[in-house]
Amino acid sequence: MDIGRTTMAMSAQGLLSPVSRDYTYGSAPSQKKMNAFLSALGQKAEEAENENAKTAEEAVRSDLERKQQKLDDKQDMQQQLDMLQRELENSRKQADAAADEFEIFTKCMKIAARITRGDIVPMKDMKYLAEHEPDLYKQAILMRMPNDHPKKHKSLVDDEDERSDETQSSESADSTSESSPGEAAGAAETAGAAAPEE
Repeated sequence: MDIGRTTMAMSAQGLLSPVSRDYTYGSAPSQKKMNAFLSALGQKAEEAENENAKTAEEAVRSDLERKQQKLDDKQDMQQQLDMLQRELENSRKQADAAADEFEIFTKCMKIAARITRGDIVPMKDMKYLAEHEPDLYKQAILMRMPNDHPKKHKSLVDDEDERSDETQSSESADSTSESSPGEAAGAAETAGAAAPEE
């Protein structure tokens, strides 16, 4: 290894101080100069090491911050997606409920129109109307017109509607049984008097 060439290269890069150049080119430096040179060289190496460590630490910190930001963004997007899915499900349920209510109301209007014209309406249709739209049922009975040639209609109420009505009736029967027996008998007589004979 050629020491002269190495020292010249280091001198050109500014790594060697004039003290070290003096030593390499033949003049013997004093012990103080040598200690100062070694101390300066150690400080420069330590500064370079610290700067490299800081740069590496900043790079790692920056990378971690970017990854954390991406993770936070993904979590925010997932929360928004979950919220939108819940809102969509609620909207579907509300739309289904509104469609069911509209279908029930439409059937009730048709039944009420048949009663008002004085036509023969099946008993289960009248019960259906009385359960779902009691005010409309009362008005249809009161406004019923006499009809010399009543038309006999088929039921508008499906078997599914009857089953759902039976479950509702059993629930309401439980609440009616808690009321006084005289009220229940009066309600039965009113329903029987209002129903036309088939």
